[in-house]
Amino acid sequence: MPTVPSSFIPQVGMAGEGSFVPYQAPPVMPMDEATSKQQEELGRAMIAAGNTAYRLGSAMQDDIDDAATKEADTAAIGVMTKIRSDFMSTSGKDAESNYQSSVDQMSSAVNGIMDGLGNDTQKRMFQQVAARNMATFQSQMYDHRNAQTKQWASNEAAARADKYSDLAIISYGDRNKTDVAGRPMGLVNYQANLEIAVQEVRKAASLNGIPEGSEQMKAMEQKVYDKVATGVVNDLMNARQYAQAKTFLDDHPVDPKVDTSLRSSLDANRQRSVVGELATSIKQTGLLMSTSDPDTYWQQKDGPVEPPTTLREALVLTDQIADDQTRKFVQAELRTQFAQEDALIEQENRILIDNVEQFLAVPGNTLADLPPDQFGRLRPVDRAKYMAGQRQQDEMTVMEQVARNPALVTDGDWLERNRSKMTHSTFVKLLGERGKPDRILSATIDADQLEATLLRNGFNKIANPPRGDDAAAAQSLYMRDNVKTLINAEQERIGRQLSRDEKQRIIDRTVLDKVFVSRWGSDPEVPFASMTPGELAQAYVTVDKQDIMLRDIPPARMTQIRTALERSGLPTDIRNIAETWLRAGKPQ
Repeated sequence: MPTVPSSFIPQVGMAGEGSFVPYQAPPVMPMDEATSKQQEELGRAMIAAGNTAYRLGSAMQDDIDDAATKEADTAAIGVMTKIRSDFMSTSGKDAESNYQSSVDQMSSAVNGIMDGLGNDTQKRMFQQVAARNMATFQSQMYDHRNAQTKQWASNEAAARADKYSDLAIISYGDRNKTDVAGRPMGLVNYQANLEIAVQEVRKAASLNGIPEGSEQMKAMEQKVYDKVATGVVNDLMNARQYAQAKTFLDDHPVDPKVDTSLRSSLDANRQRSVVGELATSIKQTGLLMSTSDPDTYWQQKDGPVEPPTTLREALVLTDQIADDQTRKFVQAELRTQFAQEDALIEQENRILIDNVEQFLAVPGNTLADLPPDQFGRLRPVDRAKYMAGQRQQDEMTVMEQVARNPALVTDGDWLERNRSKMTHSTFVKLLGERGKPDRILSATIDADQLEATLLRNGFNKIANPPRGDDAAAAQSLYMRDNVKTLINAEQERIGRQLSRDEKQRIIDRTVLDKVFVSRWGSDPEVPFASMTPGELAQAYVTVDKQDIMLRDIPPARMTQIRTALERSGLPTDIRNIAETWLRAGKPQ
């Protein structure tokens, strides 16, 4: 920096001089104009600095554009890969339906990514690489679409061929139908449907790259003819039109293997039908007739023909069948039909018997009340069985009445009215009792005593069985017979008539000698002397908390124990017998 000359500053004189030094301008160089030069130099310096900054900024922007473009390219590839992957998983019609939407979705996604870039440079850079990548992806998608469209068209052609093959089979069933002009419209429809099926198979083969007229193409066409022939022949066999089925095979050549299989099935089914028709015809008419083979079996005879009534008669008629195998099959079928008929009759008879049993099980119903049509349908052996069973039931009812009231035998009218309800021997026996009034009187007293004792001990049903209750009537009869037997045995043992008190002791002992009967629910306790044979099988007594079934004690052992107890003066009731048998180790 230029210094100011000292002459520009006032000078003070030396001490003692007492005056100021006068101002004096020193000599200087003339001023030089430097402004323009400085500006020029400054401009050059700033240009140099600007160029440097520009070069630095340009390099940085290039890096930013490159990074942003690569980021967008990576994102676009990811999106396009996902869209391509989803589309490539489609097949058939779905590939065609989803192609355009997938392409549009890819374009929209790429455009969206490009719109997010910061400047035109980035967009131009991205657009070039995105267009190349998108062309690659869309080319693959287009190829997939074309391949799947062909496959779809091929599948639909094959499906249509299959359906029109079915229509051809159905149309052949109407082959005899004509229109108003008399034209065979049934056969026309059959031929039209068959031709459509063949054309569709050819189209399917062509779409799969099979040349027209090649052996592979001919094989596919033959499959259509084979399918239609199989369906038509099966329909004709189901209708038992075996002759027409054979004619169809003769007129429509099919694959040799298919032809052999169909003819074998045709022969087997025709024979099966012939066998069944011959067996039915023989059984129903006595003639050999078959609609499946009328040329061989259509027997006609003048005058009436009686059908066979037995299997033997039917088998004799089969001797007229010339073919050995057919004859054997017909004989086997006849045996089956007769056996089935017998089984059906047996089943119906069982149902009838069940109905009769249920009717008779109702209290108060007897065989006389059974509807006549049911009784008439019973076999003779079953009618005899029920008649005998009814006689036994009626006789039991009569004897139970006599046991309760012995004086009935003195009533001649009563005996005559009930004569049909008892056997001849029982009637004679009761008739003989009429001449013994003393015995009747004694028996009447005994019956009254027993009835009073039963009522007193709560055995009302045994004392007075309800009408129609056969079980109670049987119990009452067994009880009265056993008491009567015991009283008679004791009177014979002592050689005199027992007094009323002595009889009462026997009655009390018999009524109180009770056992349990095993039944569903609760086990009732009933007098041992009133038990029927069926109840005896379920009877038991309890000894030391142990149930002893009476059927387990051998009858001979029971008699032996009773005799031993009598000799020892011990009670001979059934519980004491069971206890003695148990303590003896249950000897057999």
